[in-house]
Amino acid sequence: TYDSSYAYVYIKQPRFHILLDTVTDTIRPAYNKKFYVENAMPLLNQPGEFYFDKSARKMYYYPYSNENMKTAETYCSVTDGLLNITGVSDTNKVTNMSFEGISFRYGAYDLVTANGAVFNQTDDMWLGGETWYGSYLFPGQVTLDYTENITFDNCEFACLGSNALNIEGSSENIRVTNSYFHDISGTGVVVGSFQDDNNAGSTDRVHNVEVGNNIFRRCAQEFLGCTAVSLYYAGNVNIHHNDIKDMPYSGIVAGWGWGAVNPPDVKDNVIAYNRIEKACQVLDDGAQIYTVGRMDNLQINDNYFINPGTYRKAGLYLDAVTTNTYAADNVFYKANDSGDFWFFARKNVDIDDCYFGYNHSDGKKPSSIPYPWDTSGVTIANNKLSQTSWTQEAQRIIAEAGLEDKTRLNDIDTYPSWRTLRMNDSVIIIN
Repeated sequence: TYDSSYAYVYIKQPRFHILLDTVTDTIRPAYNKKFYVENAMPLLNQPGEFYFDKSARKMYYYPYSNENMKTAETYCSVTDGLLNITGVSDTNKVTNMSFEGISFRYGAYDLVTANGAVFNQTDDMWLGGETWYGSYLFPGQVTLDYTENITFDNCEFACLGSNALNIEGSSENIRVTNSYFHDISGTGVVVGSFQDDNNAGSTDRVHNVEVGNNIFRRCAQEFLGCTAVSLYYAGNVNIHHNDIKDMPYSGIVAGWGWGAVNPPDVKDNVIAYNRIEKACQVLDDGAQIYTVGRMDNLQINDNYFINPGTYRKAGLYLDAVTTNTYAADNVFYKANDSGDFWFFARKNVDIDDCYFGYNHSDGKKPSSIPYPWDTSGVTIANNKLSQTSWTQEAQRIIAEAGLEDKTRLNDIDTYPSWRTLRMNDSVIIIN
């Protein structure tokens, strides 16, 4: 509605009320926060944009110059979730299944269409009435629940309306390899759940998972706080040799709980030999690899980080109560600009018994503004900083990070560049 000076927008309830009433101040809509408006016909003025006339049920699209709409294949998703593999219990699982060379595409997510969406952090969706983090895990288009010995190899997950693949519910011995995740509304792969805390027995948590040699492009394109890979309460997980690029928030997130819980079997996880470029392109307070909460014996090594960001963004970010983490032999490139973080450890958050050494960076130490660097629980040793040319060891790390077969990237980054958000503040979508 309008008066002589203003236009007033009335937001559909109840989700907007939930956002204002329950979510922390840092992500509430507020004065001077940025937002954008979509799905208005007058805004259809550049390639890649579309307008849906709901009353006429007609779609308008502004094509790229190399697109021919007379021959283009177009899809409208109607299936809410594509595949659920669900056993009965931790003693009666679905076992021994293999998926090879399959494309999982065009899965819808209808709840948000009807009600809107409120997120707190990463895959934590709020439905109303929550008093703490971790109430509702954002669903996957493909979900494993009480499964064992399941493999996805050489598959494609694309154009999906929520998370691509959730590995939950006492699943074990799961392999996700050589696959391509792109243009995903939410997270690419979720391992475990933040709901499997101290109240869950060890048999209810996920164990023995490999996520390796996958390509992730343009995940979290609608739900901007999601990631390429999210690792929650799970043990013996190996996330290795993945190539991740173009993330609005963090590339890989590991941990949960902020020290409030400590499941003893959430340990012995490895994040190694990954190549992560252009994370935190929209949101802040994240990193190419971000950790939070206790995960004993977490190994972070031989990763290649490109373009660590500013303002509580980093190549590697140890957040609250990160404990018994060993981070070594990583390379941080383009971390030499003023204010950039190549490593960030939060101040006064009980980070304990963490080792950070033998890393290589072309930057100096992290900026002291706005959150001073706290190394009280971190041993810092033998890092090579302000490098103008890489040592032989750094060159090895760069060469070995990312896909083991790098020829798989030949056709990946040559696709048309779809419209992506380039904003540095909170975003409200009005549709």
